[in-house]
Amino acid sequence: MLGTFTPPGTDDEYQVQSCGGADYATHINNSKKKYDLSLNWIVPREAFGKKVCFRTVIVKRKDKWWNMDVVPCCEIPNEISS
Repeated sequence: MLGTFTPPGTDDEYQVQSCGGADYATHINNSKKKYDLSLNWIVPREAFGKKVCFRTVIVKRKDKWWNMDVVPCCEIPNEISS
């Protein structure tokens, strides 16, 4: 694990991992409870264009977070998917 972070303007906490050369993250505390834990991933803008993981991600561009679909590149770690 690379650490945790909370996107600006939210109360959600994310766990950051690295997979296939791309950093990604998933909710570990979602205040709005509207995302499936196994499907909601964040890919930092710096990693976009490299290999990225899983279909549903949020990408930060120009200080805003955008939903984006990308092609899966790796398996969800057992400790997160279980």
